[in-house]
Amino acid sequence: SMGKQGALYVEADEAVRATPPEVVVQSTVGAGDAMVAGIVAGKRRGLSLPDCARLATAFSVDAVTHIGSGLTSREAIESIAQQVAVTPVSLKSL
Repeated sequence: SMGKQGALYVEADEAVRATPPEVVVQSTVGAGDAMVAGIVAGKRRGLSLPDCARLATAFSVDAVTHIGSGLTSREAIESIAQQVAVTPVSLKSL
C-alpha cells in the first residue's frame, strides 16, 4: 500500500497499480485490514488481478471514510470500485 497514492498488486506473472478516488479521510485505522479482506474476497470470487485490485482498493477506501469498524454497504463498495483506476505495471520495473 502507498496510502492515498494507491497500491501495487503483484502476482508471479502480472502486476497492477490501483489508484483510489480522492475522498475525505476520517480515520486510517483498519485500512490495511480492509484491503487484505478485499484481496481475499476477490480471490475467493475468482477475480482477475486487476479486478481483485479494484475490489481491495475499494474496501480500503470505504474503511477510511468513516470512523469505526466494518464496511458501509455493498452498493458503496461497488460505487467506489468503479472509480478506482487500475493500470498495468511492468514486472521488470519492480
